[in-house]
Amino acid sequence: MKCVAQFAAYFRRCPSKLGVPEIKQFLQYLRDEKKTSSSMHRQAVAALRYLYSQVLDKELYIPRIPYPRRDQPIRTFLTPEEVRMVLDSVADPKHRMMLEILYATGLRVGELVALRVSDIDSRNMTVTVRDGKGHKGRLTLLSPALLSKLRDYYREYRPKEWLFEGKTKEGHVDECVAQHACTRAQKKSGIGKKITPQVFRRSFTSALHEAGVDVITISRLLGHVHVQTTGVYTNVTLKTLQKTKSPLDLLP
Repeated sequence: MKCVAQFAAYFRRCPSKLGVPEIKQFLQYLRDEKKTSSSMHRQAVAALRYLYSQVLDKELYIPRIPYPRRDQPIRTFLTPEEVRMVLDSVADPKHRMMLEILYATGLRVGELVALRVSDIDSRNMTVTVRDGKGHKGRLTLLSPALLSKLRDYYREYRPKEWLFEGKTKEGHVDECVAQHACTRAQKKSGIGKKITPQVFRRSFTSALHEAGVDVITISRLLGHVHVQTTGVYTNVTLKTLQKTKSPLDLLP
């Protein structure tokens, strides 16, 4: 194994003559000087564990070689100003409608394309998600700004059952349509950030958090079952939902 050879070469000694202090020193060298990634560092730890437990039969060394924590990926999201730039770069009315819904409601892309016309409840100002992740239904926000845009969209395209009708066997557009719309918006807007449906969902979350909406309400709007920061499960009441401003209403 390459890592074991590097370990022996670093000390110029046979690994059987080395112990825990040398292992820790080598791992620190990989982390601080070689700047290895968390993934590569974990591979090195695994290789050394295997060497001492299976090859050298020194079980006492194993519990004292720690695995490093995984690197936490940077979660991209858009500021309200960036959202405005992205939306203004979209020329296709259907594609723009898709992106506006993603940002205004926090829907997943699969939930977006499966929206029915009947899911838009202008009386209660809600959007019904009938088959979310885990086959769980929920309500999310219908902002006044989004409702106005949806009415214009309906007058223009007259959708029957599905809000975004397509030629698939399901009857609605495929998820790739929304994903491609995001990719094109990324290129045209030139904001320098990757744009995906998930990024709009995170931007929805970020905007609500910045507006002071509590984490439990946000979690329920997103369709999450668990709120790890509180460990509390609850439903958003219609009254609470109606008082919550959608990020689309807060755009500059």
